[in-house]
Amino acid sequence: MNADGIKYADWVRLLSEDNGHLRASPAQGYWRLAPHYVCQITDCACSLASATMVINAVSGNRLRAPGSMMVTQESLLQTVNDEIWHKGSGKNGGPGITLTELEKLLRQGLAAHDLHAELRVVPLGDKADAAKAADQLRLDMHACERGRQLVIANYFSETAVGSGDYGHFSPVAAYDARQDLVLVMDVWRYEYEPYWIPVAKLVESMMTASRITGEPRGYLTVGMES
Repeated sequence: MNADGIKYADWVRLLSEDNGHLRASPAQGYWRLAPHYVCQITDCACSLASATMVINAVSGNRLRAPGSMMVTQESLLQTVNDEIWHKGSGKNGGPGITLTELEKLLRQGLAAHDLHAELRVVPLGDKADAAKAADQLRLDMHACERGRQLVIANYFSETAVGSGDYGHFSPVAAYDARQDLVLVMDVWRYEYEPYWIPVAKLVESMMTASRITGEPRGYLTVGMES
């Protein structure tokens, strides 16, 4: 919680209380991700959890084959075997990783599982044009709705949801254009459930920089076959 004792800010709508969009829309990105929704295995493994969800979603029908195995956070960490991820997702307050590091690690994870996806980093930072960034995010989320790509956001939690003094990664799974809300599948499932927040709030939370490296936050798109 933040200093005011708030867990969810008044702009947040919980999916459990507002599921009309998912009942009325195909929301293909959400349904690709939802079966693979996981809780991060350490307090700094949000990037690892997000990548695991995406790799399983991209795997699609491969997981129907006899003997096929889903990727777990532990197996992905060992398969990629990159010191940046080992240190960044440690149990004792690891430093986390940056947006560009996640792009590199996810690319390695996809390749290790013989999967292909087009990855694109969209950095924002405090000098971004908020209106332009919001319009681009809406376009990318429309593509997510149609099942053409997935989105992982790198944002400052307190700005997005009202609590959490840390940078964070989580997939953004759906876009309700009527209300201009995006659905964040927060991987810190010990405390949060999936929630809708305004596009403008997610953009604001991504227009920040890592306090450790100074690198801008933003989001990563993962193109896939529909």
